[in-house]
Amino acid sequence: DVLSDMDTTNMGYWMSGKADNSMYGASAADLPLDEDLFNNWEITVDGDVENPFTMTLPELIEMLPSKTLIMAYECAENEGSGALIRNVEVTGLSVKDIIALAEPMENAVGVSGYDRGVMYRYHLSAGFDWLEDHESLIVYEMNGERLRTKDGYPAAIWTEGMHAGKFVKHVASLVV
Repeated sequence: DVLSDMDTTNMGYWMSGKADNSMYGASAADLPLDEDLFNNWEITVDGDVENPFTMTLPELIEMLPSKTLIMAYECAENEGSGALIRNVEVTGLSVKDIIALAEPMENAVGVSGYDRGVMYRYHLSAGFDWLEDHESLIVYEMNGERLRTKDGYPAAIWTEGMHAGKFVKHVASLVV
């Protein structure tokens, strides 16, 4: 079996709290990642912008420079001992670079990122002034490999200075 587009979409909807670890481990940990999902994953940028757009993740990767950084991964819940804090190498695209492609309007003050789920379990809002001091990436690799499903495959927003519970898994849109 391969984890399908619908499975990934619904994960953000039906996962919650401590159930995340047991459910991800039971249903998704050993399934291969669907490369078609990665290749066809779309991210939309709209809102207070001059040039709203929708592009696939590979199109964005080809158009913009990728960044590889060491970032903290802090999670309040971990199946083993509770809290988890570790540093990981992540590769992704700068949220600021992606927003710049859409040309924010003069009155725009920040951005919200949303997952692809029906109820938007994963959501983040940040002001442009805050993003000037904190790196925010749409991450597609962790430690040299594609993100795992439970980390937001195929793409997730990681923001410096925020704990993993605020990362937007399965990111599908940025609204300025």
